[in-house]
Amino acid sequence: SREYASGGRIIGRKVAQALNIPFYDREIIGLAASQAQLAVGAVEQSDEKVEKGFQYGLYVGRKYMPIPDQVFIAQRKVIKEIADKGSCVIVGRCANSILRENKNCMHIFIHAPLAQRVRRAVEEYGLITKNAEQAVLDNDLARKSYYHHYTGAEWGDAHHYHLSINSDLGIERCIELILYAVRTSFNENIKYD
Repeated sequence: SREYASGGRIIGRKVAQALNIPFYDREIIGLAASQAQLAVGAVEQSDEKVEKGFQYGLYVGRKYMPIPDQVFIAQRKVIKEIADKGSCVIVGRCANSILRENKNCMHIFIHAPLAQRVRRAVEEYGLITKNAEQAVLDNDLARKSYYHHYTGAEWGDAHHYHLSINSDLGIERCIELILYAVRTSFNENIKYD
């Protein structure tokens, strides 16, 4: 899991590359869309967000279910299937909660100071400077609400993760720490670059 613009996605991708294992982030959207038989756009719109007010939905069997709930159920199934196939890195989407019973998982939360995240949002994501701080805060709030809605737990609470790392240490240092933790926790013989 990661705060918005903390570098969590790039850290996850580089950890997966170093361990030579699959990386899943937005790829889960397409897999979940197929699973739920929904348009990719509908899944993207509900991805890691809980919509307020009126929610469109569809009947599933005889029961009406809002699309965000259908998306979460499909993503949960996809995440479990991916994890059952073998080692991988999964970014976000409540994966730490979905896989909490899996003893072969390491749950990590990446965070960073707000000023650093705002700077990254402007420089790397192309956000307009005057709107960047609010966009960062809004994205965090959406993730927090989504996580709480579907897990009942507090997003970012260190009790739900093996590691909580401040990416202010630097992307490469974060990767080194994660690789060290994986190597020492699961298999001292894991080779990585």
